[in-house]
Amino acid sequence: MNDRTIAKTLVLLGEDAFTGYMVSSVYLPFPHDGREYETMVFNANKDGNITDWTDLYCKRYYNEEEAMAGHETICAALHSASLDTSTTESTNIFDAIKMLSIAATSTPRQES
Repeated sequence: MNDRTIAKTLVLLGEDAFTGYMVSSVYLPFPHDGREYETMVFNANKDGNITDWTDLYCKRYYNEEEAMAGHETICAALHSASLDTSTTESTNIFDAIKMLSIAATSTPRQES
């Protein structure tokens, strides 16, 4: 990890998976709309190497605590979606991320 990375997690799609997702959360040196942290999801291989730098999902946060909570939420959504084969993989995984992210952020942010 570099000095801006606060968390990096490889989520494989099943036990014998050759592909998965890299969830990366970083500190942004130049905040976007006041948000100083960002979590992105990329396609990755089983060794954790990103295979396509096009982000599949991106969410920004105001502080490191929010970013770490968001990182864990996204990892949990990807993991649970990869175990559920009731729908197509891509729709299921990203619907799961959206639903968990909405639930985790349903409380309005308090301004300090």
